[in-house]
Amino acid sequence: NRRPNNYEFLLFGLINVIVGSFVIVNLSYPESGFILGNAVLIYSIANVLNKGYHTKRLLEMKDINVYTKLAITILAALLGLLIIFNLYQNNIFQSLVLGYYFMTFGLISLLEPLLMIVMKSPKVEAYLVNLLEDEEVTEKKEIKLKEVKPKKPQVKKEEVKDKEKKAVAKATPKAKPKAKKEVKK
Repeated sequence: NRRPNNYEFLLFGLINVIVGSFVIVNLSYPESGFILGNAVLIYSIANVLNKGYHTKRLLEMKDINVYTKLAITILAALLGLLIIFNLYQNNIFQSLVLGYYFMTFGLISLLEPLLMIVMKSPKVEAYLVNLLEDEEVTEKKEIKLKEVKPKKPQVKKEEVKDKEKKAVAKATPKAKPKAKKEVKK
C-alpha cells in the first residue's frame, strides 16, 4: 500500500532497529536511566525528523494531508520532550514512563490515518484545498511585488532632436556650434 516515493515507514523501521540495537549494546551500562533517556531521545529526534521531512514533501505536493502530518509531528515532538525529561530525572518509574510513552505514541500513530480519512470528506477537503490555494496565491503576489521594479522614463529620439533644433534656432549664428555641443552633453 506504499505510495510512490514514500519511504516514511521504511525509515521508521530502520529507526526502530537502530535504537533497539543501541539499547542492547548498552545493557551492561550501570545507569540504565541514562541509557533509556538517550535511547528515547534518539528515537524521538529521528521520528520527528522523519515525519517532518515527509510533512515538507506533502507541502511541496500541495497535498491536504500535510495538516494531519504536521499535527502528528508536533504531538510526537512534545511527547518526546515530556518523556525524556522524566526518564533523566526519575530512576524509579522508568518502566512506567516508557509504557506511557509507547502507549501514547501508538495512539498518536493510530490517530494519523483516522484524521486522513476524516480529511477526505468533501466539505473538509474543499476547505483545506481552498486554504492551500490561498497560501499559494499570497506567495505568488509577494513574489510578483518583489520582481516589479520601477521603470526609468525613456526619452524618445524624436524629443531629443526637437530640443536640439530649438536650441540651435535660438542661438545666434556664431553660437550655433556651442549650442550643439551643450545639447549633446
